[in-house]
Amino acid sequence: MDDNMDDFDDLFNLGRFDDEEPEDEKLDVYKKAQRLMFINDVEKYPTQPMPLGVAEFIELFNPPTEEDLDILTQCFMKSYMNSDIDDDSSMALLVDKWGLDWLDCFTQHNIKKEEYELCSILKDVIDVGKKQIDMWKAESLLQQVKDEINKGTLGE
Repeated sequence: MDDNMDDFDDLFNLGRFDDEEPEDEKLDVYKKAQRLMFINDVEKYPTQPMPLGVAEFIELFNPPTEEDLDILTQCFMKSYMNSDIDDDSSMALLVDKWGLDWLDCFTQHNIKKEEYELCSILKDVIDVGKKQIDMWKAESLLQQVKDEINKGTLGE
């Protein structure tokens, strides 16, 4: 195990720390390494859902950098371009995959960068996706009520 940690230390230049360096600085380097690996996985596995919400990302890795948000926005756009943009269900699946918190984060990031075309796409996906998800929830609730009526247990 020590050899693996030595390789990791070498990879991220942790050998520059001596025993008197604060542990926080070492921890920041490890967090950065983990953050970069996470973003790399998001890029490598575009069909997988986003495994962390924004709050979880911040808790684990610190707030996303401008570069992180640029990369993640591009990953979202690749997903968007591979979707049927005229199909509301497809847009809802994008919202489900990325989560409203990330889509809002991308929107705010791109507003600051004055990337209004991206903001428009994000807004459309969020609006259509929310509407479709609400419809799915209503259908699911209706089906639960029908099932309860069929069982004869409604109101018991």
